[in-house]
Amino acid sequence: MKILIVLEGTAIFVIAVSGIVIYRLDWALFGLPIGSWILSLGDLVAPAFNMSSLQFYRALHLVMTYFFVFELVVHVGILEFNPHVWKYHKSIFWSGKEDLSDSRYAEILKPKPKHLPDSELWHDSSDTPSEIIKD
Repeated sequence: MKILIVLEGTAIFVIAVSGIVIYRLDWALFGLPIGSWILSLGDLVAPAFNMSSLQFYRALHLVMTYFFVFELVVHVGILEFNPHVWKYHKSIFWSGKEDLSDSRYAEILKPKPKHLPDSELWHDSSDTPSEIIKD
């Protein structure tokens, strides 16, 4: 399950990096030509696919976006089709009723008594009355 989170994060990172170049070719941050650096990295990989660097980043951006949406649907599907979770959705949106005898729905608390019995009270030695001295 944790691998899905890593794949989602990787897809978001690739989408963000390729989006920088798609947004502006000469994008710079604090004077550093980050857009040019990203394009030069694309020049190393893009000829293998018979594309220019910008075409490669556009295709990569599109593919990773579709992958992210697909992977997100799979991830949410795994979480939401759990029968224990589905009970909550069914009770909230469908039937409006909960089975309170099922411990997965609610924790039933016993009412606390208004006063505790003496056996459950904690007595400090200073709380005990001093012995009455008879004259």
